Parts: sequence; C-alpha cells; structure tokens
Amino acid sequence: MMKRQNKLIIPLFLIAGLGIVGIVCAQGTTAETNKTEREKSAAYTRELASRLESSGFDIKGTVIDSDGALLNDVKMDIVLSSPILPYMTDSKKVNKVQNINSEFAVCEKGVTGIVLSFSKKGYYTERRTFSSSIFEEDPSKIMQKHNIQVKMIKRGTPAELICFYKNIKSVIKEDRKDICDLSVLQAESIKEDVTISLKTIDSKTKLDTKYIELDFNRDQNGNILYDSKYRERPCPSGFIIRFHSNDPDDGLILVNDQDPDITQDSFKTAYNLAPEEGYTRKEIVIKLGEKTNGNYPCEIGKTFVFLKCGKHYGRAIFNELSIDYSRDEIESVSTKVQMDFNRKEGDRNLTEF
Repeated sequence: MMKRQNKLIIPLFLIAGLGIVGIVCAQGTTAETNKTEREKSAAYTRELASRLESSGFDIKGTVIDSDGALLNDVKMDIVLSSPILPYMTDSKKVNKVQNINSEFAVCEKGVTGIVLSFSKKGYYTERRTFSSSIFEEDPSKIMQKHNIQVKMIKRGTPAELICFYKNIKSVIKEDRKDICDLSVLQAESIKEDVTISLKTIDSKTKLDTKYIELDFNRDQNGNILYDSKYRERPCPSGFIIRFHSNDPDDGLILVNDQDPDITQDSFKTAYNLAPEEGYTRKEIVIKLGEKTNGNYPCEIGKTFVFLKCGKHYGRAIFNELSIDYSRDEIESVSTKVQMDFNRKEGDRNLTEF
C-alpha cells in the first residue's frame, strides 16, 4: 500500500511544480511583453516629437480689396497650434498679432496648424486655415504656401434696423403656433423703441395684420405629412416659413450660398443689400430628413430670405432647428429666427454694423 501511495504522491508534486514553473514563466513573458510595449511606445513618442520639431509652415501673400488694390493697415491675428504629446488628446495654442501693409509672411516651426485672421475697420474679416500632420510619411517637410491673395470686402454704412431674435414654435397636438407680428411695419411712422413682437395663436385665429408663421408640411386635406423619422419616431417631412399678407408686392426671396451663380464675395455683399424686386413667394419650404452625425439635417445651411413688407425691406435667417418629442412621437418643431428690417421706407440697406 505504501508503494502505491508513493507512486500517487510523486506525480502530484511533479504536477504542482510544473504549474508553479508555468505561472512564473507566464508572468515573466507578460512582464517582458509589457516592457517591450513600453519601449515601443516611448520610441514612437520620441519619433513624433522629432517630427513635430521639424514640421512647420512658410506662408506668404498679399491683402487686396475687391478691386484688386493693395490694402494697408491690416491687423493679422495668428493662432498657432501643436498637439501635446504623448496622448495628443489636446493641443497647445499660441496667439500672435502683426500689423501689415498689404504683404504678409509667416514662418513657424514646431506647429501643425495655423489660422490667420485679417481685419480692418470697414471691411469683413477674412480667415485662412492651414494644417499638416506628423503622421505623414515625410512630416519633416516645411509646408510652403506662397503668392496667397486675401481679398477683403468693404462693409456698407450701418443701417437703422428693427431687430427680432427669438424662437418660433409650432406644436402638433395643441394645433398651436408662434408668429412674428409685423404690424409695426404698417404704421405711418415707426418710433425708435418699437420692436417686432412674438404672439401665440391657434389655427382658427384670423389676423388682419401681416405676420410670419412656422407651419408643418401638410397634404391637401390639411393633415401633417409624416414621411421622415427622428430617433426612430415618425416626423413631419418638413416645415414651412409662411408670410401672411394680402399685398401682392409683399413676399420672400430665398438666397443660398450654395447657388453656383453666387460667389463668396457676392454672397457677403448680397447679404447686406436687399433686392429691389422679385418678391414673388409667400412660402419657403424647409425639408427634414434622417438624423445624421448628431444633427437633425435640413436645407437651412447659410440660407436666408429677404422680405418686403409694405415699403420696408428686411432679411430673416432661420437656424438652430429644435425638435421636441415624447416617448412615441414628435410634439413640436421650433427654429430660432433672426429678422432685421430697415426703419426707413424704401431703404434696402441691411448692414448691421
């Protein structure tokens, strides 16, 4: 019996010993692996630091006006940025300022981003952005950008404006909507402290005054069209900016900077000068669609509309679209409205400042 017991005990010791050796070997292998990974990470960080130190920009150019003439006495704000190693989850920024006379030159090393902002009294601010990456195959090369032309557009003379900046909302279940009351523009004379008011009405209310409302896209029977989705809930296909007025000369003109016939320069100029004619529309349809990239998409973008109300010219911007919903359905849609009208009859100038 003793011999049998010894035969059994010896293999158990052997197995236990092998297990301990295996654990020690495994721990040793893990430690070596961790050490190797740390060494690789440190080497990579040193490589990135070397690339960052040798990267940079060599930027040269001139500043001109819309006629091509050189502009002097221009302020150039410079923002330099570079990633903070080793994790690169944040960046270091350095701000500089130069006063230039038509020509500018920026030579910087150890940075991966530069933003140049050009400002001059009486002109729109222009901005140029340049960036590079320390992950590129040849990151040590200095990025050269020469012969850059920065065109600055002159602002108009500031106008005396009646301003409105509020949310307008349309509620589905309660059949309730907010309106921008334009009755102040029908007065024979406009006082300095007068403002465009916001009112809440239901669909049965009839107003004699002129006003702007937000409504949903509906079918011929007046039912709201639900052919879109928002967070898996049925949503109206779009909403309408509607101008209520019986005056045939009143109306809206839609302007969008994506129009191929409108250049960036003409868009800036057009924004501050209302057209004299062409106010043929009483409605602007804003389409809605599936939610993408965390934002609810619509056709607003840099779109705005010009308005003509009686003898007054104005401009309206619709942005910050907001959708309120319960567990199962959409409750309301709202948008922030910025609206400006010139106080003077027949004056099409809408320059803010």
